[in-house]
Amino acid sequence: MFQSHPIAQKRQDEALDGRSLSDAIKRVIEQCPSKPMGTKYYVSFPAPQGGYSVCAVLGLQELGVSQFELPAKSKIQLHEFRSFQIPISLVEAAADEFLRNVTEELRKDEPSIQVSSSNHAEGMLRAAGERFVSGVVLRCDETRFEGASGFFNACTTISSLFYERSASKGRILLAGKTHPSLETIIQFATPTDLIAFRAARKLLELSDSELGLFTDSEQISGLVKLGPYDRTREDLFEIEVLDHHHRELRHGNQPLIVVRYGLPSLPRLPFDAEKLAVDLPRIFKGIDASQVINLVSLVEAAEKAPHGTLLIISEAAQSEAMRLRHQGTPIAASQLTPTLLTQLTSVDGAILLSPEGVCYAIGTILDGMATLRGDPGRGARYNSAIRYVDSTTSPCLAVVVSEDRGVNLFPALRPPVSRSMIDRL
Repeated sequence: MFQSHPIAQKRQDEALDGRSLSDAIKRVIEQCPSKPMGTKYYVSFPAPQGGYSVCAVLGLQELGVSQFELPAKSKIQLHEFRSFQIPISLVEAAADEFLRNVTEELRKDEPSIQVSSSNHAEGMLRAAGERFVSGVVLRCDETRFEGASGFFNACTTISSLFYERSASKGRILLAGKTHPSLETIIQFATPTDLIAFRAARKLLELSDSELGLFTDSEQISGLVKLGPYDRTREDLFEIEVLDHHHRELRHGNQPLIVVRYGLPSLPRLPFDAEKLAVDLPRIFKGIDASQVINLVSLVEAAEKAPHGTLLIISEAAQSEAMRLRHQGTPIAASQLTPTLLTQLTSVDGAILLSPEGVCYAIGTILDGMATLRGDPGRGARYNSAIRYVDSTTSPCLAVVVSEDRGVNLFPALRPPVSRSMIDRL
C-alpha cells in the first residue's frame, strides 16, 4: 500500500521523530480509498530494521464499541510545551500496549512476535486496563499522578477483601474534590488513604444505591450523593463493586470496563432487539407482529435479571413442560408480562414459554444430547441451552442471559441478505 509513498521508503529525514512518522502513516491509511469501512487503525512507533524505520499497523473493526469511549479528551497538558496521550477506551489502550510489545520485539536483532500465550495476552490486557484507568483519574484531576498510578490495583485489592465473611459490594465515586454534581452527606474528620485497603473495604459497607464513597483517587473523604451530571465533562466516574473480585467502571449510567480478578474486559453489548425482531418470524412461522413485539419486550426484561436466566421459547412449550415436569415446576398457562417475568427469573432453571408469550413451566432442568458446540469456558446454563436446542425437533429459540447481563441466542441466525444484494456483489 505504501511503496509509492515517501514515508514508506527508507527514511531520508533523520529529524522526523517517531510520533510524526507513525502519525503520517496513519493519515495515509485513513486517506486510502481501498480502506475497509468501519475499521480503526493504530500505528506503532518505528523500530530500526535493515536501514529502514518499520512501523506495525493494527486494524480493528469498531463493531459498535464507541459507547465505551471517552472522546472529549485524549491528552493531558503538563505545561505549555509538554503533553502526553491518554487512551479514550480500553480498546485503544490494549491496541497501544500490543503495539508497544511489537516495537520492543522489532528492535531486537532477530525479532519474533510471540503473543499467543494466555499469560502474555493477559499481562498486556492488565497493563492496558491500568493505563486506561490512569487516564480516567487524570480526567478528574490532572494533578493526581500518584493516585492515577495505583488506582486500578487499589480497586482490585479492595474488591478482593471480605468484611465479616461478606464479599465486597458497594459504590465509589471518583471526581475532583469540588465537583458540582456531588453533594456531601457525611464528611470524615480524617480522610482514609485508599491504599489502607482494609479500612477502605470497611468503609465500602457504608455505601448503597443512594450514597457512594467519595475519593479523589488517593483518599476517601466521606459519603456523597450524586446529582445531575453533564456527561460531556467526562470528570466524574463510578466504580461499582458487584461481588468478590468483580467490579465495573461507569461514566454516567454507561459501563466502560468490567474487571474480574484483576483482568479487564469490555462490558457485554446489549442484545440487538432489531435483529431479534427480524429473526423471530424466521424461526416461528406464522408469528404476528404483536407477538414479536411482546417477545422482544420479554427478552429485554430477562436481560435485566440480576443473576441471569434462561428462556426457552418453543412451539412445543406446553408438551415439553409436561415431559420435563419431574425436573421443573409446571404451571397453569399464564400470559407473561415483563414485570411477571422479572419475578420468575429469581429461581434457577429454564422458563418455558410459547411464541405467543404463554408460560407453561419455571425452574426447568433441560435435557439433550451432548454437542460439539459446547463451550467448557461457559457455565451450565449456556451449555444446557445449546444441548436442548440441538436435540429438539420443534422450532425453538433459547435466550441465555449470563450474570454479567450478556445475552446469547440459539440458534444464532446470520443476518438476512437479499438475493439481489448477493447477485450485485
